[in-house]
Amino acid sequence: MRVFVCKCFTIFMTGGMIYYFLEISARHYSHYSMIICGGLATLLCGGLNQMFPKMGILAQMLVSSVIISELEFLL
Repeated sequence: MRVFVCKCFTIFMTGGMIYYFLEISARHYSHYSMIICGGLATLLCGGLNQMFPKMGILAQMLVSSVIISELEFLL
């Protein structure tokens, strides 16, 4: 259980920081909530293949874009 939590936290923080710094490099500013948004997007989009292994790559891309758009809207 502890390994799973550490793995999820590491993925969350890595995705969140990458998302945050990409936004800073593109727009020259960001908000700390984008770390949360990027972390959640990384966990949710990365988990699609784990939950639905037979889902095609184009379907995963479409669902991921909806997930990211909704997270941006909510946060």
